[in-house]
Amino acid sequence: MISIHDERLIRLADVPKLIPSNRDGKKIHISTVFRWCRPGLRGIRLECVKIGGASFTSHEAVERFVAKLSTPIEASTDNPDEATARSAAAEAKLEEIGI
Repeated sequence: MISIHDERLIRLADVPKLIPSNRDGKKIHISTVFRWCRPGLRGIRLECVKIGGASFTSHEAVERFVAKLSTPIEASTDNPDEATARSAAAEAKLEEIGI
């Protein structure tokens, strides 16, 4: 949660200036930043607050968002044998119900 007293607020329109350009040298579009707030990316949302009619986030919230996206997904740390077993079980269940 953003603390408006303790964090450095930034307008959502200014977030693309914080993010490095992609491989093509293009900055992210402002609509991307709004999508990060709602519905989010891979289940992770950029924290945003609305003050008056303007939407804000914070430098710290952007850092938290990027850090969460950069953490490996738990499933990728699974034992490969367990993943194979779950996959085989799912396939068997699908065959059982005729799919």
